Amino acid sequence: MFIRKRSSYPILKVEWKGERLISMQELSFRCKLHPEIIEHYVELDLISPIKYEQRGYLFRASAVDKVRSIQRLRRDLGVNLISAGIILDLLDEIDELKKEVSRLRKMR
Repeated sequence: MFIRKRSSYPILKVEWKGERLISMQELSFRCKLHPEIIEHYVELDLISPIKYEQRGYLFRASAVDKVRSIQRLRRDLGVNLISAGIILDLLDEIDELKKEVSRLRKMR
């Protein structure tokens, strides 16, 4: 039987502009990655911390989905990190354009 080990990192209850923030340790735990990999993603500008506190980076909770998307692109399609960043940026841009088209259609 598999028993999932609980994180030894405290769960922070931090908000920034009404949005929940998570620590790098929590992000790495949720994504099952070593914190150094998360730091590498920050260095490559694949994910962006909101704040840097004395104890480490803080991220939007949505960073979990972004990191998992990077992992899927790498695992399923064999995409390198730089290409994964470009793909995610393009997908974000497509989402923004869809929202803009929807907004413009409502104005008619």
